[in-house]
Amino acid sequence: MKTSVNILGRRGFTLIEMMVACVITAFVLSSVAMSLSQLSRAKSTCKERLDAHLRADTAVAALRRDIATIIRTDDLFWTRLLIVDDTVPTALGQMDRDELLVFNHRLRPIRDIDFSGEGLEYETQYRIEEDELGPALWRRRDAVPDEYLLGGGIAAPLVEGIVGLSIEAYDGNEWYHEWDSDYDGLPLAVRLTVIASGHRTGDDVYDAWQNLDLADYVGAEGVLMRTRSGELTLKVDRYTLLAKSLRPLPEKWHGLKDTEIRYRQRYLDLAASDEVREVFRRRAAALRVLRAHMDAHGFIEVETPIMQPQYGGALARPFTTHHNTLGIDLYLRIAPELYLKRLLVGGLERVYELNRNFRNEGVSTQHNPEFTMLEFYAAYWDYRRMMEFVEELLSVTAEAVLGTPDFEYQGKAVSMQRPWKRM
Repeated sequence: MKTSVNILGRRGFTLIEMMVACVITAFVLSSVAMSLSQLSRAKSTCKERLDAHLRADTAVAALRRDIATIIRTDDLFWTRLLIVDDTVPTALGQMDRDELLVFNHRLRPIRDIDFSGEGLEYETQYRIEEDELGPALWRRRDAVPDEYLLGGGIAAPLVEGIVGLSIEAYDGNEWYHEWDSDYDGLPLAVRLTVIASGHRTGDDVYDAWQNLDLADYVGAEGVLMRTRSGELTLKVDRYTLLAKSLRPLPEKWHGLKDTEIRYRQRYLDLAASDEVREVFRRRAAALRVLRAHMDAHGFIEVETPIMQPQYGGALARPFTTHHNTLGIDLYLRIAPELYLKRLLVGGLERVYELNRNFRNEGVSTQHNPEFTMLEFYAAYWDYRRMMEFVEELLSVTAEAVLGTPDFEYQGKAVSMQRPWKRM
């Protein structure tokens, strides 16, 4: 005998069941949101504590370096110490903000000679100052020894976020908040207490930094620091946008590949390529070496006319222009040869010119109608002496610019070492 049971299908949830489901869902979502919020706060707190620890550690390390010269008995510097006790009201309550002055005098080979405490000395001062960015530990140090007891030197913020500084000196029995080594002598020990803020001003700066684009110019302020890999960098506390890039630069990996754009927009090619900037630097260095070498051998640098009534010195088509006042046609020079030779006739025995020449002919990436050329002449030199001088000039220039007379050009090894082969 079989028994069948008919289960009536339900069309939906009752209102009470839906309300219970909504309450459970809201409770779960609120629990998740609360957990995420607590996790975010815990992460932020850890960051702030780590930042406060790093700041305090940096401040202690800086103070310790100068204080170490005070308590070393075999130090060759005659050292004085002054600790000023100070307490100021802050948002965190009364906070110790002591001041430390260290005076290092010139080297003394014999320490037990009586010393009056007067004369030239290096003065270093540590104190907490506040500005629009908040409190910071400042250090002022004399660049050179001077005889001024107060002021002078170079002052700069050392560590941001230092809100409290307590310095105590120990004489063997007690710890003192004030100390003057002129009356108390050098302390046996010095105790430092540094209180640092964990507020990470850099987080807001970092969020705003994401809105910057490649090629934007910014001015940044912050604390100099080193990364975990030892690279010197700046921990930015604030920045100012100096100039906005309206068009993005070519992406960094592939750079600018379009030859037409590279030569028509030279500034873009320079901004996108370190190699192109290096070419410009080497060209400038080569011109300096060429001039220095020519000057060292008694040549006089001159300037000859660019616009000439009759072009010559080479076989090329010139650019033509018109002189309105004189009412004559002139030509941009294709070479300075004729005018340089006239200077030889006039009595200047060695002349040269680094000049711009203009030849109205083809144009390509390897041929520019406007170019720079070095041309020089020396009276009484034959072709052998000229060959030796050119050989020396190019070899010296290559070695000065590249650091070696040997280099590679278009896949081929080139050597400028002397002597060169004679054909």
